[in-house]
This record gives sequence, C-alpha cells and structure tokens, in this order.
Amino acid sequence: MHVKTRRIAVTEGISAGILFGTAAIFIRFLQNLDTFSIAFWRLIIACFVLAIVLFALRRFFSFNLIKKSLENLLVLSFFLAYTSYFSYLL
Repeated sequence: MHVKTRRIAVTEGISAGILFGTAAIFIRFLQNLDTFSIAFWRLIIACFVLAIVLFALRRFFSFNLIKKSLENLLVLSFFLAYTSYFSYLL
C-alpha cells in the first residue's frame, strides 16, 4: 500500500472544501426540488464519479478495507445520520 504524502493530502482537503463550499451555489438553481431529491442526486452523482475515478486508477473495491475500519465507519455513519436528521427538523 502506498503512503500518502502531505502535499497530496492537503490538495485533497482543499479540493474537497472547494467542492463542498460551491455546492450551495448550484443548489440555489434547483429551487423546484425538495431536500431529499437534492440529497439523492448528490449521492448518485458522487458514487458515479468515484466509480469512474476508481476504474481509471485501476483500483477495485475490497471488503477487507471495510473490515479493518468498521468502527470508524460506524461512528462516521452515526454522525452523518445525526446531522441529516437535525437539519431536516430545522
């Protein structure tokens, strides 16, 4: 397994922040869609883009990676559900 360098990690973090920050601009153009439709299509598009990137990099999905970090995935899933639920209430 190859180790990420600091430069790659910082570049990924900056690009993720920019993409996440500009999402609100594009959502403003989708005034006729409800919140769940927007969330659904964002998930579908993200999965599609990640599948293309994985295919281009010739990396394949492995359940061993999930087994190794199952505890972290469960904690992150809980926080995602928690924030989604409370943003729905507001």
